[in-house]
Amino acid sequence: MFCVLTAIAVFTSRSWLAEPADKISTSDARPLLRHCWMLLGALFLQLILGAAFRHVWTKWGPFGSDHWPVQKIVHILLYPHILNALLVTALVLYVSVRALSKHANIPHLRRPAVWLLVLLIAQLLLGVCAYFVRVVQGVNEAQPTLALVGITVAHMAVGALILALAVVLTIQSYRHSWDSARVLVFDRRREAATA
Repeated sequence: MFCVLTAIAVFTSRSWLAEPADKISTSDARPLLRHCWMLLGALFLQLILGAAFRHVWTKWGPFGSDHWPVQKIVHILLYPHILNALLVTALVLYVSVRALSKHANIPHLRRPAVWLLVLLIAQLLLGVCAYFVRVVQGVNEAQPTLALVGITVAHMAVGALILALAVVLTIQSYRHSWDSARVLVFDRRREAATA
């Protein structure tokens, strides 16, 4: 839902009404779009893995639980979340650096790319803090502490912002590619011919 609302905000913005001044060639747009879609998929998987870990942890307890199957399930959910975070980090770095190095003259691509990098640093720091507060220090806590709740909520919020920025970057990459520009011109010519 958040991604849909983000897309609606992009489509209804004032800048969307104007024709893009700068275009990306098809050969440059294809790898950028392919990696944007890979990033969206990895971010969605990261969201699922993080939510699964959080809910299993909340329902069945921390690693300190005496029940072996519970420990096994929690480990099974935590490690993929950490490993996928490495994939997400690599994809965010690649997509952002590609957008900044090849398309820095296009502000609609530059701004989301810069913010993706800034939020990636914040997210990694929050992820490490969440690990220590929840897994290392919070093992014997009967109730969640204020630090645990605050860091977890911030980690989830920054993750949602990263997902939204990836959606914006993907939409703007399509908009500024030569192929989408040809489709828009063709549609406008057809509308003018029928009017």
